Amino acid sequence: MGVTLTAPAAEIAIKAEAGGKTVELPVKPLAALGSINAEIAVPDSAQAQEWKITATVGGKSKSTTVTVNPQRKWRIYCAASSHTDIGYTDIQPKCAETHCLNADKAEELAAKFPDFKWNMEVAWQAENYLATRKGEKLDAFLKLAKEGRIGVQALYCNILTGLCSTEEACRFTWFAHTLKEKYGIPYKSAMISDVPTQEATVPMILAGAGIRYFSSGVNNDRGYTFTHLYAKSPYWWRGPTAAASS
Repeated sequence: MGVTLTAPAAEIAIKAEAGGKTVELPVKPLAALGSINAEIAVPDSAQAQEWKITATVGGKSKSTTVTVNPQRKWRIYCAASSHTDIGYTDIQPKCAETHCLNADKAEELAAKFPDFKWNMEVAWQAENYLATRKGEKLDAFLKLAKEGRIGVQALYCNILTGLCSTEEACRFTWFAHTLKEKYGIPYKSAMISDVPTQEATVPMILAGAGIRYFSSGVNNDRGYTFTHLYAKSPYWWRGPTAAASS
């Protein structure tokens, strides 16, 4: 709502009323002329409600009404993860160990909260964990990963796909496939975060590896490729082979 003052005011009060409920909005006094534009938070309702908004300035009041419709209810799914950027925030060995510590904490949280899930952004994180953990921690990781409570994304790392040779591109999911064959760890989705250049053959390669879902978190400061698609997310991304066969 908005209130425009035609004279300086020392005392200003704004309130909203509906269904026996009153919500007051604290307003700081203005030293001179000006306008007040603010939001008033009112309780949600299962039905539309008429709220009476009253502004009192210097003992004089003026009211208006506004219809507040029920708010749309959303179910939000959170894919907890940690970005892999080795050497950016610290020296490489410490960054690598931090990812392992994240997985350690994920195992602890999974034990306490049955619905908690953690995602390893790239398969390299799993490779790093397997190389540095033993005993109970390793056993816990393998169990949770096989159950899908720790998700291992299909790509080995955040890849500059525009620089890959054909052979390199065909090996995007090689290590994740190795984990599946050796430990029974599934992979159903892939991610590339921060890194630009995701060329047209990526969906073709992922689909060929049985991957249905792809999360793109490109750095818009360095790559415009996907910026215009964010407003359309989620969307179907079709590779050259799909276009040729349609």
